[in-house]
Amino acid sequence: MTGRGLARHDQPTADSFEPFGAFIFTDVQCTSLELSYRRYDSTDLYIRLDLDEFAIVVNSGEQMKDKQATKHDALREHLQTLIDSAPRANSKLPTEQELMDRFGVSRSTVRRAVDQFASAGRVYRIQGAGTFTTPAVVQKAGELTSFTEDMRRRGLIPTSQVLAQLEEPAPTSVSAKLQLAAQEPVTRIQRLRLADGEPMALETCYFSTQRYPGLADLDVHGSLYETLVLNYNQHPRQADQTLGVKALTDEEAALLGLSPGSSALVVERLLRDELGDPIELSQSLYRGDRYSYHTTLYAPPDRLP
Repeated sequence: MTGRGLARHDQPTADSFEPFGAFIFTDVQCTSLELSYRRYDSTDLYIRLDLDEFAIVVNSGEQMKDKQATKHDALREHLQTLIDSAPRANSKLPTEQELMDRFGVSRSTVRRAVDQFASAGRVYRIQGAGTFTTPAVVQKAGELTSFTEDMRRRGLIPTSQVLAQLEEPAPTSVSAKLQLAAQEPVTRIQRLRLADGEPMALETCYFSTQRYPGLADLDVHGSLYETLVLNYNQHPRQADQTLGVKALTDEEAALLGLSPGSSALVVERLLRDELGDPIELSQSLYRGDRYSYHTTLYAPPDRLP
């Protein structure tokens, strides 16, 4: 609801002015008062009194703001802390009424603050249920680390569901990349990788059975890199990696908790030892809404001054 007042001088002079004011009511509370004075010499004086945020702005070419922290700022800081410290993804935030009562602000102020975090992708709303934190996106840098290391660095708990662990003849594409003879036995390990119980990636790895005997019988719920070090004294040193995009099958989408027809980030990695010999070929399907890759690029030496 808005109320306005208008007054004019019958005989304007250079010092006369035309005032008008607007009272803005939100949730049956007067939250702000705006006054604007237009002088007949075409100069403006604008005053806004925001009762909800205890902020006064006077503008006549320059703007002055009250230095006291506003209620809106305090509310935003509180929401920021709740989001950053949320114990897990999809954690529920306090209701609008709870925030209104705690900070003594109107519903519109609460919604405006939450909207800022929603626009930044930090929270989402479900009508009738509330506001929830958005799952964090894991950013992968250009270094050789395992999934387990990546998740632990971010304060997440990595776990695995082993879907397949067996010896079989190597597919042609696998034997070529691992430099094996055609149909030479390999150990295939397929796992669903999770972080804090949420599906993150579907991973399939191939190892030479001759080079790593008994791998099909070991516990592979943890880091395979650690398994190679502890059981075979094998230290991965480098990897060739290719990124792409793949349309998921219905089964793959279901495992990753995605809707049918979804796509995923595909990462194929050929792991090598200190001599440069291939030791593992893996293909991982990462959820595009939970994973991103970061790469730093440098100009070639001949372009440098």
